[in-house]
Amino acid sequence: MFDKDNLNKIIKLIKKTGDKVIILNEGEPVLVMMGFKDYEKMVFGKSGFGDLTNELLIDRINKEIAFYKEEEKDKEIEAIRPESNPVNIKKEEEIADRGYEIEPIK
Repeated sequence: MFDKDNLNKIIKLIKKTGDKVIILNEGEPVLVMMGFKDYEKMVFGKSGFGDLTNELLIDRINKEIAFYKEEEKDKEIEAIRPESNPVNIKKEEEIADRGYEIEPIK
């Protein structure tokens, strides 16, 4: 089961080791947890964005905007799906009871 104590342990391990963790739901990857500095390096490259040309900087900003818009679109779709209807709360509770699996990246 995935609870607050487990989450805190995972965060401490990530900070200590610098590892990345994939969180699975029903065997499918749904999230990746990593340190923020590692995330920045991944997104902006090792030297940050200070040495990017204007064209590359604009390209990265546009990618982030597109990613944000896609997330918002997914949220809107989720809001109108029947499973988000209060009538189906029991179904959502059953899904939540299944829990998550955590698998470190090696």
